[in-house]
Amino acid sequence: AASQLFSEKNIGCSIEKSFDRYADVVKLAHEENLRIRGYVSCVLGCPYEGIVSSKRVADTSMKLHDMGCYEISLGDTIGIGNPGQATAVIRRVKEHIPVEMLAAHFHDTYGQALVNLLAVLQEGVAVIDSAVAGLGGCPFARGATGNVATEDVLYMLEGLGVDTGVDLHRVATAGHFISEKLGRNTNSRVAYNIARKTGEIKVPMAYRDMVAATLLDGVLSVEEIHMLRQYRLRHNISVSEHISALEDLGWTEADFQKHGAGLR
Repeated sequence: AASQLFSEKNIGCSIEKSFDRYADVVKLAHEENLRIRGYVSCVLGCPYEGIVSSKRVADTSMKLHDMGCYEISLGDTIGIGNPGQATAVIRRVKEHIPVEMLAAHFHDTYGQALVNLLAVLQEGVAVIDSAVAGLGGCPFARGATGNVATEDVLYMLEGLGVDTGVDLHRVATAGHFISEKLGRNTNSRVAYNIARKTGEIKVPMAYRDMVAATLLDGVLSVEEIHMLRQYRLRHNISVSEHISALEDLGWTEADFQKHGAGLR
């Protein structure tokens, strides 16, 4: 980690101590002709220290480089960074390490992962870490979401004319599968809308869950009606999907209107 406090919380030791530990692992790996990939977390911000200096990120990256890492992934662990920060950090690090050895690992907590990736791609970074359906997170960073969704990255790269050799629709199918198994919604907007279009998602789970929560006491307040209406507008929930959500919960549209007001 580029943050002292995060290192202590995450792996139970200081940054310097962590390098002492890694030295033995790297030595053994090299003896076995294994390649080592290094990671630096909290490069754009820390949940405990706040802003992390680009100099500290560069210093930590150089130590990994000097230890023999073939590639160093720079991580926005809590997903708080913006394109300006991302660009500044990459520029600082590539003053000391060839950009071909750098990768980007950006979480999407603040919805900035894609624009941050675009910023560092323009600086020469060509390797991106991502997660199907945007899965993941960090137990030591409260509120942090998963890594940027692979589906969203692929959609952006295809739009830029970059040939990744990865089938977006097959990745989206895999993301839909694992999300169902985990009982959660995908964090990929691209995968979500592909599934809506192909009919794999007939009633958006998030909307159904919201309706279920509002119907717990059998009464709909004006505020709850307004919230559901706004959600439907933002996420293009159709009338038929609204009715299907009600039916899944054992309600009819007539019941819904009787206890509040219809949202048609």
